Amino acid sequence: MRLSTPLLLLLSSLPSSRSFLPLLPALQIKSSPAHYSSTLNSATADAPPSLEGLGDTENLSKDIVIKRTIEEKHNVRSIVKFAVPAMGVWLCSPVLSLIDTSAVGLFCGTIQQAALSPAVAITDYSALLLAFMFTATTNLIAGESTEGAESNASKILVSALQMSLFVGAIAGSLLLASSRPLLTMLIGNDAIDPRVFTAALKYVRIRALGLPAAVVIGSAQAACLGLKDIKSPLYVLLAAAIVNAFCDAVLVPCAFPLFNGAAGAAWATVFSQFAAMGLFWKWLTWKGNRGGGILKMLSWVKKSSTADTSKPKKKKVFSTRGFLPSTLRKRDMLKLKTSAVKFFTPFFLPVTFTQVGRISAYVAMAHVVSSVMNPVSMASQQIILAIFYTLTPIADSLSLTGQSFVPELNSREEKGSLINYNRKLIKTGWIFGAVMSSLVLLVPPFSWAFTKDPAVQAQIRKIIPVVALTFSCHGVVCAAEGIMLGMRDLGFLSGVYSSFLFLAPLAFLRVKNFALRGNPVTPVDVWKVFFLYNVLRSIGWTARFMWLNKKAAKNCITAKDSVAALAVAESTVKEGISVDTKIGEVIESHGAGDTVTVDMPVLNSGREVNGMEMASIAEVFEDKAVADLVRDFVQGGEEEEADSTQGEQHKDKAQTHKQIMTEDKWDAKFEAMLKDLDKEYKTKQE
Repeated sequence: MRLSTPLLLLLSSLPSSRSFLPLLPALQIKSSPAHYSSTLNSATADAPPSLEGLGDTENLSKDIVIKRTIEEKHNVRSIVKFAVPAMGVWLCSPVLSLIDTSAVGLFCGTIQQAALSPAVAITDYSALLLAFMFTATTNLIAGESTEGAESNASKILVSALQMSLFVGAIAGSLLLASSRPLLTMLIGNDAIDPRVFTAALKYVRIRALGLPAAVVIGSAQAACLGLKDIKSPLYVLLAAAIVNAFCDAVLVPCAFPLFNGAAGAAWATVFSQFAAMGLFWKWLTWKGNRGGGILKMLSWVKKSSTADTSKPKKKKVFSTRGFLPSTLRKRDMLKLKTSAVKFFTPFFLPVTFTQVGRISAYVAMAHVVSSVMNPVSMASQQIILAIFYTLTPIADSLSLTGQSFVPELNSREEKGSLINYNRKLIKTGWIFGAVMSSLVLLVPPFSWAFTKDPAVQAQIRKIIPVVALTFSCHGVVCAAEGIMLGMRDLGFLSGVYSSFLFLAPLAFLRVKNFALRGNPVTPVDVWKVFFLYNVLRSIGWTARFMWLNKKAAKNCITAKDSVAALAVAESTVKEGISVDTKIGEVIESHGAGDTVTVDMPVLNSGREVNGMEMASIAEVFEDKAVADLVRDFVQGGEEEEADSTQGEQHKDKAQTHKQIMTEDKWDAKFEAMLKDLDKEYKTKQE
């Protein structure tokens, strides 16, 4: 048996609280045959010259191939494949800090290393307050590239780089001017060793000079992720790390006070940041790729003889090399248009509030360690934090992965793919959490690579188990945040983190008060509080993720729905309802002003549906059981012609399939709706 094309058109356009939205990318057509014809021609003009194995498919929309390709990639393996290289976006800053920490500890001793604890906290957390630029860039560019508006994506990237330069310059100036009072407030201890304070102050002031480059790098890397280019950030990271390591080796142990110790590490980081910014500029405006600003994201897939076994042809991975016009000049970065600012402002308050809430716990932790603990504890805390920040990109990459893919899935009317993707992203978060916990447990034997002080090494061994517990739930927190950011659930994030802005510091200050009463405290105590903080976040974020998925499920086609639609189609055809009409006539019967959603099988007027095409619809849900049911259902007519025994078996299976939806009386609902439409059409024709 084969199902008629207009029947599936009707099934896809029925009004219902659980309406069957298109199973594949939809083409919206206004209710006019002439308009339909022109729209169909424009939609199929770029179809590939040959798609074998599906009969009359010259006009098959490219949306079909793209959707099949996208859906096949939504599994844990593909998430990991994208997320691992995406770590480059988050790794740049922590890797540089880790190199600084190790170089200072090995070349200059515990005092200089202790100075890094408050100094790095101020510089890194100041940069995090500018993360709204990175979130905005990823979301805006991901949305434009998805819609195919590649020239718009190029313009947004230019605006993002321009604005990043201005935002970074302003932030750097403010940090340079307020470095002493910020450091005094963070340390909060007049009795601290003056050498520690002086070294920390020098470090903060030098790092402030690199903030413009740091923000530009972050936005450029975020844009790469939005464009699904996961290699360019790795190139930048490698170049920056090499420059930083070389400068550390030269400057940190040198005899000049302005360049040695913690100050030398700061200069090394600044030099590497500007080197990375220059590399990004060369990469994005590469002259060898003129016209490369047009993103070639689409590739055609040649189908095999059956749709269920078809696989996408391997395509060349897109690169942002030469994405911007080669005529773009460096001085153009100073020509920021005020009209471009409006695209980024919606992200400023919610993302900044979110970041303030996030860093409040880290700032409070740094304050407690700096104010009531000795240089040994400060040095060990700095080493642990450097390691912690180096491993967290493993989970943070999931946040960027979510921000890169979720906006496109969320923009569709049908939310089944979004729900499945979200679940797999959360599952990957738990896996990444286990990986990070395992890696951090390997640190103690290698503590000699960060310090020569036995007391500091002993402290590290005590802190590591609590850090491992913290990492266990960090992956799911980042995955859920990526989902929420991708779905623009910014109100929830900003609201919760606003509360954490006060609650997290209060919890850490209890540790400080405990120490001020004469009780001994170590970094282990603050990490226990931080672990509880992450447990609360993981519980809250998981609950929110479940709520978002439940909300999206209202527009989700379930496996039961797809089988029910096929069962109803069979019963309707057998009863002789006249639904075998041309698509244009059916659209006209709806009346002017209506919009009909046309799915994949009906893009060619009058073409009957191939059985394997229908099976591929079920495969979109990645449910083998449902795919098998659909194959059995739609292949039965052909089997009946070849073998009467197989035909009888098919009839039994078809009856079983119909029973799946009987309890909800979908059969009656569909028959009534189809009859009404058919009656309306006949009346109009008369």
